[in-house]
Amino acid sequence: MPQPQPHPVETHIQIVWAFVRLVMLKRVLHEVLPNTRVDFWRIMQGASLDYGLIEWCKVFGNYHDDTHWTKLVPSNRHDDFRKGLHAAVGRSADEWDAYHTEMKEYRDQLAAHHDLTATLDNFPSFDAALEAAYFYYADFLYPTWVADHPNTRYPADMKAFAVGYRDDLLKIGNVAAQATKQFES
Repeated sequence: MPQPQPHPVETHIQIVWAFVRLVMLKRVLHEVLPNTRVDFWRIMQGASLDYGLIEWCKVFGNYHDDTHWTKLVPSNRHDDFRKGLHAAVGRSADEWDAYHTEMKEYRDQLAAHHDLTATLDNFPSFDAALEAAYFYYADFLYPTWVADHPNTRYPADMKAFAVGYRDDLLKIGNVAAQATKQFES
């Protein structure tokens, strides 16, 4: 028997939540183990970068994707949503488009696929991507979800959740780094 599909809003919440957690993990791993030689940690650092970017692109990547935000936010709200998004990330529409292109190019050339002729020089910055995710969650996802699910398990404030989650990861990361310190030779 097929599994019931989650509500589309909940699907987007889970994608945004996964993205935020992966970025926090990536940042903590690089903070705790900036120059690790332990392959386990290096794989975790790279995987959290790539997987986080792939998750973000599910809702902010290609407009034709089933999970793009434009498929969920009502079309009569798209212009206002875009204005709010640009304000939240502190970028003009053109600057956002350039950033969006950089994120998709990284995904397409190195994260989801491996382009042997990739020309990217830098890893993407997640600062604007996080602000976009926080905005989407606060402006549309959480209010829409909580209206029908007042006892939801999802946090009311994703940005505040991220701060606490990062603090928890930092504690865990420091203990884990000490546990593997002997392998750093």
